[in-house]
Amino acid sequence: MKLPSELLHKIIKIVNFDKTGETSEKLERWTEKDASTIIGEEIETRIITASGNVVKPKDITSICSVCNKADSETGRSDISDILLCRVCQRKFKNPSGKTLIVSPSEEQELDRNFNEWEAFDDKRKQPQ
Repeated sequence: MKLPSELLHKIIKIVNFDKTGETSEKLERWTEKDASTIIGEEIETRIITASGNVVKPKDITSICSVCNKADSETGRSDISDILLCRVCQRKFKNPSGKTLIVSPSEEQELDRNFNEWEAFDDKRKQPQ
């Protein structure tokens, strides 16, 4: 009796992140083509992150609080402590010279309330 031959196709599927957490990393399906051939598919899933990288599902660390997209590298706002993907992170340099990581709306608020005269005075007071 002849054993059936096996044929395995490897497929990589690139998808957006499923917020329900139901994204499997690998799926295998086997079907019998005829009495002498079994065909298998090994489907590996990759996720597109907010910043456009393609990663394995296990590498997703969080969902951005601003755009609701998944990312593998996140930061937190220094003001509100919300999660931010790399795309939504903004850097703001305050008058004392410290750089803050902030959300886009926080950056707009900081820009609107930034006092140019106070920043100029602080700069003049610093020893040179």
